Amino acid sequence: MSNFQFYSYQQLFFGSFTAHSVATSYINKKTSSHKPITNEMYISSYYCGGALGSFLPGFIYSAFGWHVFLTVLSGFVSMSIVLILLLKRYEHNKRKNIKVV
Repeated sequence: MSNFQFYSYQQLFFGSFTAHSVATSYINKKTSSHKPITNEMYISSYYCGGALGSFLPGFIYSAFGWHVFLTVLSGFVSMSIVLILLLKRYEHNKRKNIKVV
């Protein structure tokens, strides 16, 4: 394994763990009641998504090839970015008491 691969994997793992620890604390901060249920729903979604996200892409790659696989992956990343931006906009408007349309 080259140094580039090692550092790429290291960044991926640290980024993943950081993102999920921040997401867990964000969810707990935003929940006013039923925190254990909310936390359990997040953890369940995390593990189900991880299982499906490591299993289903193999079928896409096998059936359609590398280019379609990368297109689908790019679509999911783009959708995630849009959802993050919408959440950020919602939180900003909520702080200013602006009605979100």
